[in-house]
Amino acid sequence: MQRYGQTCDLQCPNCLTTCNRNTGLCDAGCLDGYHGNDCLQPCNFNCLNNKCSQVDSKCSSGCKQGFYGEFCQLPCGSNCDGSNCNPTTGACSGNCFSGKYGDYCDLDCSTNCSPRTCLKIGGACTSNCVAGYHGSHCSRSCPSSCSTNQCNKDDGTCSGNCPNMKFGTRCELSCSSNCKGTTCDRSSGRCVGGCKADYYGDSCEKICTGCDNSGCDQTTAVCIAWVALVVLVINKRGNAVFVKRDIMGILVQTFAVITASYLDAIRQRDYALKGAHLENLDSFVIIPALPVPYAIKQLELVKAVLLENMD
Repeated sequence: MQRYGQTCDLQCPNCLTTCNRNTGLCDAGCLDGYHGNDCLQPCNFNCLNNKCSQVDSKCSSGCKQGFYGEFCQLPCGSNCDGSNCNPTTGACSGNCFSGKYGDYCDLDCSTNCSPRTCLKIGGACTSNCVAGYHGSHCSRSCPSSCSTNQCNKDDGTCSGNCPNMKFGTRCELSCSSNCKGTTCDRSSGRCVGGCKADYYGDSCEKICTGCDNSGCDQTTAVCIAWVALVVLVINKRGNAVFVKRDIMGILVQTFAVITASYLDAIRQRDYALKGAHLENLDSFVIIPALPVPYAIKQLELVKAVLLENMD
């Protein structure tokens, strides 16, 4: 125990070693927890290890967890995860609590983040966006044309199918009004359900020619009503026979089409395929025929050509 005074009857205060014999002031520093010339003033309670400068009372070994500043008198931000912050600046040393970002974790993550978490630096959403938004911060609206109101976070392209009559990455393009049905291929816009009558092509943009109300094939443009018909004729003995291939040229030269009406007339007269002889298939001819109405006179001319060239 150190003493001072003329008779050394006074005890030195919280001096680290000895004190001035005349004044009692601590010349060599204070014990931990005190500061001042006489080492009678306590250090701030938040000083790490209870150490502070004898001269100005600043914490000399840093601050206890949760505090910062020269005197460790300032609390770290309440959103600092673990209550750890830089002892000088107060910036959060670790991560932020969920929903916060920034050096001091005092900024709010976007409410469009799902879940509501974001990067500490910059605030970009760490996961997905809520429905209807995209972008790094989920701040951009999805295209209104997205049927499910959901789009890709990175580029804003629609996530689900497009609404009726729409296509494209953002469903911003319109399907052809000539599509049969209400949908077209998401990527190409091709009418997937076929075309309305009188149109053909991938987008049903071309007009069928020479067809009836049934229209034409979407890919080949062949009239849908064209059918492969076996042309029957009646020989003098009343038997049903098949037209030989070698007269096909005559038929094509005479008429471009054989009408279904003529074949119906044959059927009505009870001449059926069951009466035909099918031994020699090479002698049969299949003639594409479009059921376009012809006058009776034209039908009779066709009949005449057939009868003149039959077996």
